[in-house]
Amino acid sequence: MFPQLSRRDIMWDLHRNRGSVQATTERVLTGRGLDPAPPSFQPPPQFTAPSSEPATASIATSSSTTIPLPPDLISRYNLQAKINSKGKEREEEDPPPGWASSKEARQKMLQQRREEMILAARRKLQEKDQASEPAPLN
Repeated sequence: MFPQLSRRDIMWDLHRNRGSVQATTERVLTGRGLDPAPPSFQPPPQFTAPSSEPATASIATSSSTTIPLPPDLISRYNLQAKINSKGKEREEEDPPPGWASSKEARQKMLQQRREEMILAARRKLQEKDQASEPAPLN
């Protein structure tokens, strides 16, 4: 809501006035601004402002709420099709060097580069994992 303010200063002001969003918003909108957070202030990892709901309802919902993990890059960019059954990428021909004149061609070229970088990093991690695994004892 206030992109000109730092999150840390907003969190400090909310911490000082016991989570009153109304008081913090009022200070910003009236032009008084927010005091900078002191260097010793460490914001909590996940800040939640108190709500007007009863305490029992918020406790029940907060204990059952879990933070979903972001999807891995392979599923995020739909790269599963580029990986064959062995886990290695299929080799594709290199795009022509230079910069394309059309926006669509440039976008496609940059997307291919991103996919190649993700798959190359995946391959390196797999090779590193295989190298670090101890040999089976016979």
